Amino acid sequence: MSPLPVGRLPGVGKVTEEKLKSFEVQTVADLRRLELSTLEGRFGRYGVRLYELARGIDNNEVVPDRPTQSISSEDTFEQDVLLTEMEPMIRRLAEHTWAASRKESRIARTVVLKLKTSKSRFLLAATPQALHPLRARN
Repeated sequence: MSPLPVGRLPGVGKVTEEKLKSFEVQTVADLRRLELSTLEGRFGRYGVRLYELARGIDNNEVVPDRPTQSISSEDTFEQDVLLTEMEPMIRRLAEHTWAASRKESRIARTVVLKLKTSKSRFLLAATPQALHPLRARN
C-alpha cells in the first residue's frame, strides 16, 4: 500500500487529497509518517481513520456481493461556481447517476442534490419522479 496515492484510500476524495498534498502527503507512505495527534489536529475524527487506513487497519466487515446501498455522481471544483452556471453540470451528473441506476433492479426512495460552497452547505431533496433527468427538461 505504501506507494499508492492517498486518493486511493476509501473516503479520500479530491478535497481531502488536496489538503493532504498541502502537508506534502501524496502517498500512503507519506501519510504513515504523520503522528496520530497531527492527523487528529488537522482532520478531527477523520484523522484517526486516515491514521488507521495508512497502517492497513480497517475493522469494517467485508461483505462480498452485497446490494448497492446508493448510487451517486459528484464533482468538485477548484472555486465556487455561480448557481446560474451550474445547470449543465448538474444535468450531466444527474444523467450519469440515472444511467447507473438503470443497471440496478431496485427502486429509489430519495434523490438528493447536495451543493456545497467554500463557506456553507446546502442540501436539497426530492422524490425520484421529480428529478428524472428527462422530465426535468420540460
